[in-house]
Amino acid sequence: MTPSILDEPEDIYREQVVFSIAMNGYDYDFDANSFEFTFVGTGSQFGLGPTILTILLVGFLLVAFVIFV
Repeated sequence: MTPSILDEPEDIYREQVVFSIAMNGYDYDFDANSFEFTFVGTGSQFGLGPTILTILLVGFLLVAFVIFV
């Protein structure tokens, strides 16, 4: 069964899941009958961190320029 996720693909950068096989209602050994799948979304790896840091740095530089010049 596929789980429902509230996140949009553009909010996800990379997500790794493990698939395992169960036939006829029986569970098999996860190590022998499973594989990993990596979903690559369209989201950014960095998020808002670098943007906020850049805005703060430019703001500090402008304040320093106004005070010292």
